[in-house]
Order: sequence, then structure tokens, then C-alpha cells
Amino acid sequence: SNTINLRADGDSVMIIKNYHDPNEYFALEVRKNTTLGNSLFPVPIGLLIWHVDKKVYSSDDYEDRTRYAHYQYSIVQKDGLFELEKGGPGPPINAGDIYVDGDQFNDDSTPNAHWWAGEASGIEIKDIQLLDADHVQFTVIIPEIHADHFDYIPKTDWKLVSATPSLDGY
Repeated sequence: SNTINLRADGDSVMIIKNYHDPNEYFALEVRKNTTLGNSLFPVPIGLLIWHVDKKVYSSDDYEDRTRYAHYQYSIVQKDGLFELEKGGPGPPINAGDIYVDGDQFNDDSTPNAHWWAGEASGIEIKDIQLLDADHVQFTVIIPEIHADHFDYIPKTDWKLVSATPSLDGY
């Protein structure tokens, strides 16, 4: 458990990695709407939580938020309405999407802190406080690696044993 203090639009971003998959992580950053380029940010200051999966190599057309069809970079929208993926009803991002005073993010919240494969991450982000016009403080709890944790299995030195024959057009 750690208390974190991030400056808005600074050079600080907190990364919480998936122990089972080094290509998947949550990125936490603080934004404020008075910074040049942030005029569309819907609240004066707030915490953005990104769910990142570097294994996704596509345009932004994987909008289902499922294990196999999700964005590479996805904003965890606090209100759980997923309007960014559904294209509306309002501006691309609204105040309900941002984490502010008193909000929390964990395996039981909506949206939850599960990894894309569906397993619980055990991550908790709580006690979010707007300290001043430039800083947000929050508590992060990251679980210890447990006894049955498996390491990432690298896909190096693999060899193809068999494959079905290819068909024209596929």
C-alpha cells in the first residue's frame, strides 16, 4: 500500500503492470483543463486511468471491451457507460469518466480492475483527494505475487510442429 501524489500534466505517470503479462498494465495520470491542449478535459483536475495492452496491433476498431476485442489504449471510464466506445451521447469524454475526490477503482467497482483475460488484478486505487489546483493524491494497493503465480512465458525459441494447409484467400 502506497500513497501517491501526482502533479497534473507533469512528467509523472504511475504504471501498474500485470504480473502474468508484461504487455498489459494500468497507467495513471493527472490532468487539468487549464493546461494548454487540455481545454476539452471535462473537470478542473482529475485522475485518468488507462488500461493498456501492447499486444493489440490494430486501429481503434476493437470496441467490445472483451478479452479478444479491445483497444490498445483504453480510458477506464469511471461512470461505466463506455460512451467513448459507443460514440456518444455527448462529447468524447465527460465528467463522469474522470476519477475525482472520493472515487475508487478495484476488482469490485464498476468498471472493475480486472485484466483483459478476466482475472481479478487485486489492485485498489482509493482515497482519491484533490490536494490543490495541481496535485491529486491517492492510495494504491498492489497485491504481492502469490505462491501459484506463473511467470510470463516468452514466445522465443518456439518452433512450428504442425499446421493446417492454407486455403486460397485466407
